[in-house]
Amino acid sequence: MLDELELDKKEYEVSFLVPEEGDASEAEKTLVALGASVVTKGPVQMMKLAYSIKKHESAYFGFIHFMATPDAAPKLREALRISKKIIRFLIVTPPIKVQARESRDTRMMVPVFYDVQRR
Repeated sequence: MLDELELDKKEYEVSFLVPEEGDASEAEKTLVALGASVVTKGPVQMMKLAYSIKKHESAYFGFIHFMATPDAAPKLREALRISKKIIRFLIVTPPIKVQARESRDTRMMVPVFYDVQRR
């Protein structure tokens, strides 16, 4: 049964803005609490915002790639929405990876698509 749960997991990315650098751990704690497994974490960097968001002129930007079941995404969205430490967030599924290879006949780059199992 555990293998079935692992097969049902999809890759997601959540990017977020927090007012303080230490608040970035709030997103990771929320992910782990919902049963997601963190794949990679990006650096948390201060950035000046193009416009004021909730009265903040600058914020720390970070992102996390994680694996989770599709039913965890709405729960994560709700948990991050009500969090006081997260200013703004976005959850996306990364695009299918495409690797380019050189064609022998035409000497131009040709995309190679990998077969992805979908349910």
